[in-house]
Amino acid sequence: MRSALATLAMLGAAQAAAADLDAGRVAPPGLYAVEPDRTSIAFHLHFLGFLGVNGQFPGATGTLRLEPGRPSQSMLAVSVPVGSVHVASALFASRLRSRAWLDAADFPEMRFRSTAVRLTGPGRAEVEGRLTLRGVTRPLTLEATLHEAAADPTTGRTVLDFAATGHLRRSDFGIAPSAPFVQDDVRLTLDAVFEHEGFERAGTW
Repeated sequence: MRSALATLAMLGAAQAAAADLDAGRVAPPGLYAVEPDRTSIAFHLHFLGFLGVNGQFPGATGTLRLEPGRPSQSMLAVSVPVGSVHVASALFASRLRSRAWLDAADFPEMRFRSTAVRLTGPGRAEVEGRLTLRGVTRPLTLEATLHEAAADPTTGRTVLDFAATGHLRRSDFGIAPSAPFVQDDVRLTLDAVFEHEGFERAGTW
């Protein structure tokens, strides 16, 4: 749900690396791409205040344009297919895809685009952006932590490994308004990898 947003936290992580904020971890400028096979976007729902449901959105895609020293020129755009949602119960997964919840048929993608980044410490950043879900766009803030910026031994390209957390209110997006036993707050957790693709500028949408 807020997942996609959270994915944008990579922007803060990448910029933290580029600014050489932590023990020599430096990322070159240019275009970075999400590595779907090494990226996990998870969410947590509370039912009745104590029953928890964990799920994931596989298949995230997106780009990061990194401009070291000029955070305002950097940009992150991430898209997630909401129909890919996975939870332990196949029945509940089907319900999540339904019109009352994510409405995957009419709004197949959740998208996040960053609007501002603020470095908050070594390897840490606050990423502000806009999350679009079910045709509704709302602000979303992610807290990002860079774990590592290093060369991938298989490709030689720089990869950025980060984690991010955030929260959204499902009521802000019209999700399951008639589900009073489900808490409004949805926690998002990101473990993501971006790989350096080159020095051309990323596109926008």
